[in-house]
Parts: sequence; C-alpha cells; structure tokens
Amino acid sequence: GIAISVAAVAAFGFVGGLYLPAYMRRLSYSLERGRLTVVKGVFTVKRSMLELSLASAVSVRSTPLMRLLGVRRLCVFYPKGRITIPALAQTEAASLALEVHRR
Repeated sequence: GIAISVAAVAAFGFVGGLYLPAYMRRLSYSLERGRLTVVKGVFTVKRSMLELSLASAVSVRSTPLMRLLGVRRLCVFYPKGRITIPALAQTEAASLALEVHRR
C-alpha cells in the first residue's frame, strides 16, 4: 500500500517535474521547401521528415483536457504511417494543418 503510493508519487514527480519539461523543450518542427521535420524525445531523440507531396491527410485532434488547455495534436498521414506533433497551440495547429493540406 504505502510503498506503491510512494512509488507513484515519485514517478509522477519525475514525469511532471523533469521529463515533461525536457520533452517540451526538445519538441520542435519546421516546414521548409515542402518538407515537414519534427524533432522530439528526451533520452533518445527522434527526427521525422516527410515530403508534403506524400501526405494523404492531416487532422487536428484533442482530448477534453487538451481542449481546456488550448492544446492540440497534429497528425499528418502518409501511405506508410503518420507523423505526429503532440502539443501545439490551437491556432498554430490549425494554421499548420491548413498549410500541409495546401501542399
């Protein structure tokens, strides 16, 4: 009982206090010369690149909590998968989705 509670509090403190801020500092994207590049990760950094001519669909998604916070998730789909930007301001997600859709 108590050991599990202490472990849960420690895990939550790590995620909320260290991991999440580090993740958000690393998260970035760029849209240049018809290519979307997304960089994310803390312990291992993942760089995803997609030629926008390959994009088949784009969607802006959110959970109820994300909507309360004004945050959205952008997903760009292509034939072999998708690229996700997990946390964008609502207006930024909408304008980026429109830009991707135009190309």
